[in-house]
Amino acid sequence: MADTIPTVIWSLNDGKRQHFWLSFSNGNPIKEFWQAAVSIRCERRLEKAFCLTQPFWYGLWIESPLSREQCEILHTVLTTLVESSPWYARDASDFLSALKAGTEGGAVHVQMSKPGHSDFGCFTTFVHCPRCKAKGPFEDWQEEYPTEPIDCPVCGFEYSPAATYSSEREYSFDLIVCDSCDAQYRPKELSEEECESLQKRRYYEKAIEELGWLERVKAFYGRYPGVEGTIKPDFFDSDDPNILHQLWDGLPLIEISLPAENDPPDYSEENREVIDYLRHHQFNLA
Repeated sequence: MADTIPTVIWSLNDGKRQHFWLSFSNGNPIKEFWQAAVSIRCERRLEKAFCLTQPFWYGLWIESPLSREQCEILHTVLTTLVESSPWYARDASDFLSALKAGTEGGAVHVQMSKPGHSDFGCFTTFVHCPRCKAKGPFEDWQEEYPTEPIDCPVCGFEYSPAATYSSEREYSFDLIVCDSCDAQYRPKELSEEECESLQKRRYYEKAIEELGWLERVKAFYGRYPGVEGTIKPDFFDSDDPNILHQLWDGLPLIEISLPAENDPPDYSEENREVIDYLRHHQFNLA
């Protein structure tokens, strides 16, 4: 229901795509990244090894895979940033490991994500430079965009704005697998009517699964009447750094890792599963 966060999409030789971004919750990480480079006199190496763009951040992710030297420079600067600002450690840890592998000969593939917006079942990709992925110099949500080429104000690449803009339906699945023959399809390969039917089926299956959990909660309250209303999520009132980082990273609430609680020793596995569910959901059962 909002604009997408600009992230660095990276992968190693295994092809598994992951995302790297520095949370803005604690300051201006891109500015601090450059300050870290200056503090170790590495800014000239950055300018020489990477494409020059304004802002500089976009130029770091144009060439892919990264060379050994590029991996070494990024690893050095990011390590310095984390040492001076420890709250970025969680954001950078996996990517730092990948860069370390890159200095030893591994192929680190990188690219910036495209700017976009997800809302009302549609995903809109805004006008952007196909080279550096910087957002184009246009107002959002125009009915039409120029087809004539322009020069990207960030990296200088020439591109057609209209060719980079799109808006399409967004479904809750990326891959469709036939139950009978295991044939695989992308949503674009099927008609909109077929995708709508599959979407409704998925909603129905999720609703049945949710109803099952509500029945288990009802039975749990029947066993322990005094417990109803006392077990609630505490995500947004928490000062636990681990929980806050998971919220900032946009992790779905059901997937957030919570600290263990001291439940009564006589609680069964069923009771513990229901309690964990209640700690991730808030509702009035009645």
